Amino acid sequence: MSLSLLVSSQLAPPIIGPHGSAVRRIVASSGASSVHLSNQEPSVRERRVTIRGETPAICRAFDLIAEVLHSECARLGISDRVREFRLVVPEATSIVGGAALAALTATSAVTLELEPKADAPAPRERDAPAPRERVLMIRGEIADVTSAVHRLIGRVMGRHEQRLCDFFAQWPFTTDYNDHFSTPRSAYTDIVLLLEVTAMQVQRRCVRTNAMLSKRQAGATSQEDAVLHKRRRGANAVPDISVSSPTPADALKELIIWDPYYCDGSMVTDLATLGCCAERIINRNRDFYADIANGETPDEYHVLLTNPPYSGDHKQNLLDFLCNRYIPNSSCSNAAGAKGAAKHVPFLLLMPTWLSDKDYWRTFLKRLAASKAEEEGDARKECIPAHNEDGLERAAGVFYVAPRERYSFRHPQATGHVNSPFHTIWYCGGWRTEEERRQASRALRKSRYQGRLEVFRSARMLKRRGYF
Repeated sequence: MSLSLLVSSQLAPPIIGPHGSAVRRIVASSGASSVHLSNQEPSVRERRVTIRGETPAICRAFDLIAEVLHSECARLGISDRVREFRLVVPEATSIVGGAALAALTATSAVTLELEPKADAPAPRERDAPAPRERVLMIRGEIADVTSAVHRLIGRVMGRHEQRLCDFFAQWPFTTDYNDHFSTPRSAYTDIVLLLEVTAMQVQRRCVRTNAMLSKRQAGATSQEDAVLHKRRRGANAVPDISVSSPTPADALKELIIWDPYYCDGSMVTDLATLGCCAERIINRNRDFYADIANGETPDEYHVLLTNPPYSGDHKQNLLDFLCNRYIPNSSCSNAAGAKGAAKHVPFLLLMPTWLSDKDYWRTFLKRLAASKAEEEGDARKECIPAHNEDGLERAAGVFYVAPRERYSFRHPQATGHVNSPFHTIWYCGGWRTEEERRQASRALRKSRYQGRLEVFRSARMLKRRGYF
């Protein structure tokens, strides 16, 4: 679950600390999944602090934040205000109804006050409560306030358990309610051409391998082998594919696709509708991270295609996994997860556009670019200079596929926003060679001419075209 509280912009910096050191300490000490503060803006007087994690971790994180606020208020000489906290809670009678608040007051020495809702609100501030949220003010001594907050958290969790126990029972691992918005079929339609060209590349490699083996088994001379090898290494060489070679549609049926994050299984049905073979799509109701730790990730697949959960640090964990898969001797945290896995498998990741400008994504690109330069024997073993950030995607062999219209995501329980509040795009990379990447990019020309999507080679161009 998550807990949100509003703090004065004046009191927010100590929660963050120099270069984020304080908030990292709070997360590490409490065991919370994340502690996030909304952006600082001149027109906003308050900032929202959102704590995510399991119930005990949220309580510990709140206690640590309360200590930070207590110390900062004492330093500023406003110690009277340390007894007042403003929480953002759902507008539900079981939480903020008269009977619920009376019961909470009776069991703790605090004063509870529900702030009135504005009748006709002006344009809402970014971090103000949403229409179905209320601000609950709690006043009292620090120990009494924290005790009341712990009781409130337990009440909210009990309410969620009653309402959603059957829903969460579908997964054998801990999951976030808001991470189950399914990828729309239109998103898969936009990249089916990438899957087709990748399938043809896989088939051509198989044909070349089989031809080489057959030639050797037939007793070909070493000179003939050298000529054959030289011809096929040419930049514009066309592989020897027999007349019976499969079409792109046939090749697509042989493509093995792996999606490590399981939602409701609809991605298998959607891809099968577009021409993939359902039996060759790996999307299991398993804990991805447990499979990494136990070395139980699939041994063979041709494409990693996924829409990772957007909460917590799932996106960073996925990039760590890719980092260890594509980059030898990587120092990423879950290096054991890439053990024994083949390298250079294309990845297609559906993620928010703003991630392309995040430090952890840019770091991943730098590592990927440096690894590719080393593999190609490039003397420049270092990654692209910092002043040439626009060249990172090219050096790493990555491009972005952005739909002209935002994708609409569906929740199994038909809750939340159908229309996404932000753009999501495909992050594409991992091809063996630059020529294979170009083939994949050229395959999207038809969709580009039809005005369905755009292809970008830098985050800066995404910004300029309004996708942020």
